[in-house]
Amino acid sequence: MVLMLACLVSPVYALEKVTLQLKWKHQFQFAGYYAAIEHGYYRAAGLDVKVREAVEGKDPVRSVLDGNAEFGVGTSDLLLMFQRGEPVVVLGVVYQHSPLGLMVLRDGPVRNVHDLAGKPLMIEPNSAELFAFMEEEGIASTRLDIVHHSFDVQDLLSGKVDGLSVYVTDEPFLLKQAGVDYHIYEASQGGIDFYGDNFFTTRKMLQQAPETVAAFRDATMKGWRYAMDHPEEMVQLILAKYSTRHSADHLRFEAREMQRLLRHDLVDAGYMSRARWEHIASIYEKQGMLSDNVNLDDFLYDQIQPEGTLVQAWVWVWLMVMLASLLLIVAFYRLNSRLRDSERWLTTLFDHAPTALVQINSQGLVEGWSYQAEQVFGWRRDEVMGRNINDFLVPIEEQQGVEMVLEGMGARNVQHHENWNLTKSGRKILCDWHNVVLSSASRGRVVVSMAMDITERKRMEARLHELAHTDLLTGVANRTLFYDQFARAIQLANRRKAQLALMFVDLDDFKEVNDLYGHESGDSVLQVTVARIRGCIRGTDILARHGGDEFVVLLEDCGNRDIIDDIASKIVDAVSRPIPLPSGATAQIGTSIGISLYPDNGDDCDTLMRAADRAMYQVKAKSKQGYQIGDGEFGS
Repeated sequence: MVLMLACLVSPVYALEKVTLQLKWKHQFQFAGYYAAIEHGYYRAAGLDVKVREAVEGKDPVRSVLDGNAEFGVGTSDLLLMFQRGEPVVVLGVVYQHSPLGLMVLRDGPVRNVHDLAGKPLMIEPNSAELFAFMEEEGIASTRLDIVHHSFDVQDLLSGKVDGLSVYVTDEPFLLKQAGVDYHIYEASQGGIDFYGDNFFTTRKMLQQAPETVAAFRDATMKGWRYAMDHPEEMVQLILAKYSTRHSADHLRFEAREMQRLLRHDLVDAGYMSRARWEHIASIYEKQGMLSDNVNLDDFLYDQIQPEGTLVQAWVWVWLMVMLASLLLIVAFYRLNSRLRDSERWLTTLFDHAPTALVQINSQGLVEGWSYQAEQVFGWRRDEVMGRNINDFLVPIEEQQGVEMVLEGMGARNVQHHENWNLTKSGRKILCDWHNVVLSSASRGRVVVSMAMDITERKRMEARLHELAHTDLLTGVANRTLFYDQFARAIQLANRRKAQLALMFVDLDDFKEVNDLYGHESGDSVLQVTVARIRGCIRGTDILARHGGDEFVVLLEDCGNRDIIDDIASKIVDAVSRPIPLPSGATAQIGTSIGISLYPDNGDDCDTLMRAADRAMYQVKAKSKQGYQIGDGEFGS
């Protein structure tokens, strides 16, 4: 059956000490790294990770480049540094959407984005996306009055500055707590939607210790998945072990706001797209910050894999190899009775098998370790022979399960299982195992197992699953995923006796944009529009592309009619603002929104969708540029 080889809990080798340089002070922004430490993901990967806070006035990226840390956290400005010749390598992305914004007071002197020109502003270093956003809005950097950033919102409240660059997950809490009304200009509102908080290393580190880098990356992604699934646990961990600078409520605010920026419900932790990085590069190029045709090959650690058909073909080849190997074992065992009491029968087979082969006896001791096993797991045969698998391969939490599996296997029964394994370097890999029990009078009961590393295949499958449920142009959910979430939301609302609102958002005059400026400009308008809609809805709301220039928004827990009116009117206003095009021209569209309510307008997906569609067409028939709830009142 299964020889489930996973990560160690008490490794017999020394842990490798590495340092992670944060880009700011301890807070929920870095919860994934704390989770990877607390839950042993780094330790299981053979790493002892020290997390170091940023020091004001010192560039955290430079700390990594100077060799004072092996890993770091940076903004998308890493791409600019790479272009300048700095050997940075991005390992993964935490924020799928940038958390950077420019905060102003609602009753202050800044009434619109153009009022930022000439006003004293605090913009932190490595915030190129904010400058790109203002360039897109027609505000050249030469017109900006940038002063030293104190990272203190009191400077905004006192009038020392009129604008302050902030993380939308952080500083707004302080103004909310103080009852101060504010507005945030997010770069995404102008179509500048960069990645945020990218964890990275150097080319030297990657060349000298590739397995360490891979182990750190894998453990980090596990940490972020855990942190976002267990936010309250992370809040308490931060307060207990890292910092009390932020209150529990402040940390919870961070966690909630991060949900909409990380989108871990749609995108696996750490995922990044080469195409998205190329889009970011194109924006930098347009602003004159980056030269044309930058080659990202040495900048990105991971590349998007081939299409899923290749995965399936590879799986079939693997299965055929496994079957052939199993038949070979059984045939060899039966036909070579004269060799059964000799080590030659197993040695010959192990040395020539096309897959990793491991043999253990009834006590769990390793009696065979093939050449391919050395290649997959890193240990030489002389390092593992006679050792119990529990001592170096199976974690303590898995040991009882492994023993039960092995004891329950019948003679010559072939059984299959997938399990995590730990290599000698500490890197964790997922393997596909096929196991068979062989017995003889002289040797007793032995288990021969074959393994293949399927870590990359599983990652590819996860990526393909994401692609199947995400609109590639805009990055939001597609129709397939939306209807699945819609049906579940109705079931939950039914149990809770709660109300849902479905918004059918249709863009007005979008066809004219394609006709006048081309489909590339049309795509840009759709991307900007999605960013603006996302800025109007709550983190718990669901946004999806229904098709073409049609979008749907699902609002849960919206029993208060004012919530629906507020969100709908915000979307109408946001979409109607002028949109700069790549050609330099400006497009202006509008939107007609039809809204249906559960259970008032229906109790299933199709009925509610038809009701919202009807309401949307009633808006178009009246004047466009507005919204209507069911057959009721028109709003704008």
